[in-house]
Order: sequence, then structure tokens, then C-alpha cells
Amino acid sequence: MGFLDYAILTVYLLAVLGIGLYFRVTEGSHTDFFLAGRSMGWFPIGLSVMVTVFSAINYVALPNEVFGYGLYVTVALPVFFVAAWPITRIWMPFFHAMRLTSAYEYLERRFDGRVRCLASGLFILWRLFWMATALYASGQILAVLTGLSTAAVILTCGLAATVYTAVGGMRAVMWTDVAQFCVLFGGIALVVVGALPLLNL
Repeated sequence: MGFLDYAILTVYLLAVLGIGLYFRVTEGSHTDFFLAGRSMGWFPIGLSVMVTVFSAINYVALPNEVFGYGLYVTVALPVFFVAAWPITRIWMPFFHAMRLTSAYEYLERRFDGRVRCLASGLFILWRLFWMATALYASGQILAVLTGLSTAAVILTCGLAATVYTAVGGMRAVMWTDVAQFCVLFGGIALVVVGALPLLNL
């Protein structure tokens, strides 16, 4: 990596921290912090949900899978459209009408606190392992590119994410996810456009 690459990386980290500071939650209820005051539109919410489940593992593994085994992975794409209808027309309106903070709050209302604690505990445990894997994969890639150690990269990225989340709440998380979407898919678009002359298209 050259000076420009390091500068871009630094500017990006400062930008996501700036988003957290811009949307800092100085006062208000837990609804402001955890649900962004229920004021976010469909566009940032949609991009945030998509980027949340799209990590460096997908970014690296999917092209490798296609290269090795072909486009069979595209068979899974229609499933997303099939699942989208009941989620957007049934489940989301159901939870939204109840004015819940999370699905686990519904479990407590429907059953009891033990069910809520069990479900949320299992989810946290699963996400810890998932996040550790995603951070390690990202750290390995950035460590090779930057020349820094994997531990230093993971600590830097983890600290930045923790700070902007703790300061800005869910509103900051969603808008940083929008920024990540632009970086990830903007990079894909640039690669595709750059490859077109090589394909004589």
C-alpha cells in the first residue's frame, strides 16, 4: 500500500467516527439509542440490514466459490425474494405495531423472562462467534495489505466500531452501514468496469 491508500483508510476510519459523533445521543430514552427514535426511512434501514449480513467472508469467499464451482450460488437468490414477502408483509408489521424494542421483548410478553434470556443469550453467543470470524477474516486481509499485525488491525477496527456505536446509537450504525455499502459495492463496480476492456466488451 502506498501513501494514498493509507490516507484513504485513515479518512474512512475518521469518517465513521465522525458519523458517530454527529448522531451522538446526548439525552432521550432507550428508543432513541436502540431504535433511532423510530425515525429512519426504508433506504438506510434496507442497506444496513444487507450490509450487516455481508462481511469480508462473503466478499472473498463468494468470488472464489464462483471461480471454482461456477454460478450455482445464484440458485439461492430467488429464496431471498420468496422470504421477503412474509417478512415485510407479516412479521415486520406485527412487531412494529407492538412498539417493541426487540423480538426478545415479545418472547418475554408471550412466555416469560427465562425464555427471553435463553433466546437472547443464544443469539449473543452465536453473534460473538460470527463476529470473531468476520473480524479475523477482515483482519487477515487488511494485515496483508497494510503490513500491520492482524491483532492491531482487529483492535483498531473493533475500537472504531465500538466508539461510533456507543456514541451515536443505532442511527450512527445505520449510516455507517450505508457508507460501508458505498465502499463495498462501489469497489465491486470499479473492478467490473475496469475488467470490461480485458473482456473486449
